[in-house]
Amino acid sequence: MAPTKSRLTFIDSLRGFAALWVVCYHLWNRFYPALSSQGHVLSAGPPSNLGSALTFFTFGFGYSGVTLFFVLSGLCIHLPQARRGNLWVPLSEFTSRRFWRLYPAYIASIVFSVIALAIPKILLLAIGKNIGTFNWWAEVRGTDAIISAVFLQQFWPKSLGLNGVYWTLVFEVQFYIVYPMLLWCLRKASLVLVGIVLFLCEIYFALFPTPVQCFFPARYFEWFLGVIAAEALIKNPKWASSTVLNLCAMIGGVGGVFSVFEPHLYPFRDLLFAVGYFGLLLLVAKSSGLLMRVFNWPVMAGLGVFSYSLYLIHVPIIDLVWVANDRLLATRGSNQQLVHLLSFVSIPISILVAYAFYWLFERPFLRTKQTNHDRVSDLKIGS
Repeated sequence: MAPTKSRLTFIDSLRGFAALWVVCYHLWNRFYPALSSQGHVLSAGPPSNLGSALTFFTFGFGYSGVTLFFVLSGLCIHLPQARRGNLWVPLSEFTSRRFWRLYPAYIASIVFSVIALAIPKILLLAIGKNIGTFNWWAEVRGTDAIISAVFLQQFWPKSLGLNGVYWTLVFEVQFYIVYPMLLWCLRKASLVLVGIVLFLCEIYFALFPTPVQCFFPARYFEWFLGVIAAEALIKNPKWASSTVLNLCAMIGGVGGVFSVFEPHLYPFRDLLFAVGYFGLLLLVAKSSGLLMRVFNWPVMAGLGVFSYSLYLIHVPIIDLVWVANDRLLATRGSNQQLVHLLSFVSIPISILVAYAFYWLFERPFLRTKQTNHDRVSDLKIGS
């Protein structure tokens, strides 16, 4: 029996959790940069003291929330086709929906990031500080903003520094562009065969990274797991048993955590997490008891509604608060630990700003450019 729309609302909770986890990770990384495993294996092993160990295993893997976003994105984009049993999508309609879902808030976030970069310099100028030669275009990274606006950061990797989360949008846009071709492949071959090909592609790119940054085959199998989940939720194939899903969740989760300490396994870290999230997603969807209630938490579901905006704007806010606290520390000679603890206000500030951002730059386009059916079936995915 296919799940009802109401039973799929837990996806908003997962989105809210993933976004908040990423926010917490980026703040945590300010305190423990040496413990971050996002860009390299932790050759020194697990944290040695209790405090750093607790934060490491709660916030240190927050970057994997992006992998959860990828799986959820594949699920939500493919869900309408799975419901209709039609492996074809009207190209102009699909492109229009994706453009209005993704682009207005994205462009607004670029402007927001540029302003956030300029604020510290503007304040220094306002109080009469001599900051030497001031090149506005360079200070606000105008060239990087233009490159980001057309999603070409993979060819100019330094431009990704404008806002640390934009690399995921580069992947998402490619996923959307290739999706009609993916449906064509599914019409010509089986779901399993296409999955095997994409799985091998991701293995290859994990072992032999391309010089071009953010090239979609490197992460497309993770997105495709969401497509498989959509087919499983609608058609409920026999292979999607609880045992298989438990194994997926366990192997992926444990393997992903272990991979950050094991150099030979580290290249497959994101793939392992994706498998774990795939298993967790279907386990929750098939649950009607405690597991569903846990992942249907109204507060987290509410956060999931504007999780895209939260994802887009939180890094500039964290940066601004951190810089402000460093300035306070330098000028006032305040207690360093107390000043850094003040950085935690960046989390509620990010949530409040993101909520306003959603009403200004997301919701108007959802209301005018998408039907009610589109909004329910897409479940506000965009990051």
